[in-house]
Order: sequence, then C-alpha cells, then structure tokens
Amino acid sequence: MNKRENILENRKIVIVDVETTGLYCGKDGYDDAEISRIDATKIENGKILETFSTYVFCEKEISENIAKLTGINNTTLIGAPKCEEALKMFVDFSEDFELHARNGEFVNRFFSFYGNKFGVKVNECCEFNDRICKVLNFPYIDGLLRLFNIKKEDNETLYFSRLLIKLQEEEDIF
Repeated sequence: MNKRENILENRKIVIVDVETTGLYCGKDGYDDAEISRIDATKIENGKILETFSTYVFCEKEISENIAKLTGINNTTLIGAPKCEEALKMFVDFSEDFELHARNGEFVNRFFSFYGNKFGVKVNECCEFNDRICKVLNFPYIDGLLRLFNIKKEDNETLYFSRLLIKLQEEEDIF
C-alpha cells in the first residue's frame, strides 16, 4: 500500500478569513461593503506557528443584521486600524506563505478591491481545487469539527487549521 501524500509537509500556508459589512465590493461601482476583521493562522510543515487577528475600522455604519451575523458593530471597531494599515499588517504576517480560505473567492474579491484601492499588494488565495481548499469548503465542516472534538474559537482560522492537521493524521479521511 502506498503511503499517501502529506499535503501539509514542506508547506508554508496561512488560513485566512475576513468579516465584512456586506457581500459586495467593487462590482459595477458598488463598493459599499468594507472589511471589518481579518483573522489568519500560519501553518508550516503541519504545525501551527502563530495567529493574527485585527478588527478593521469601518467608515460606514454596520447594519443590525451584519452585527448579528458577525458579532461586530461600530463600537467594536473603535480604535481599530483603518483598512490600509490592517492590510499592510496582514501582508507582513503572511509574507512568503500561500493563502487558503473558506470561500476564497469572497476573500480574494475584498483583498483585491481594497488592496488596489490602497496600493497594498495582497496575495490571492490558492486555487479552489486544491485539497486544502476542498476541506475548508466542505459543506459539513461543522460535523468534522464535532467528529474530531475541535472546539470553535473566536478566530475560526485556528480551528480550521487544527482540523486540517487532524485530518492529515487520519488514515482513511484525507
């Protein structure tokens, strides 16, 4: 029997997630939605190295529905860095690492739009057919978290990272 490939070995990845004030930015001039939080976790050779988390100050009022969905309101964002600074901090954190995200297309849209707006080069998340992205976008991810007794935390990239590592250890799943 062949030993299966360890997709975390010899790799430097960052699992990233953003919270936003809406679904759309920069499409046909519609750029009302802003980034309100960036979370990330670094994994190198299958080991978690460190995490990153910052709220992002938003110019516009956060709606009640978005506040309920994300747990973030304008009061939460008082004193948070503005988007340009937050993006620069994230780029410094994720330098030389490949980016992966649950719903990477959404994350890429916001990073691209706001990166271009502020002149900050943010790498795009990896291809969506990558095995890591397939796990992150698995429709029953909450079931996998329960199966492996991985507790949800405020920074969801941390528990997604723990899940990837656990799945890599399992013989018959990943």
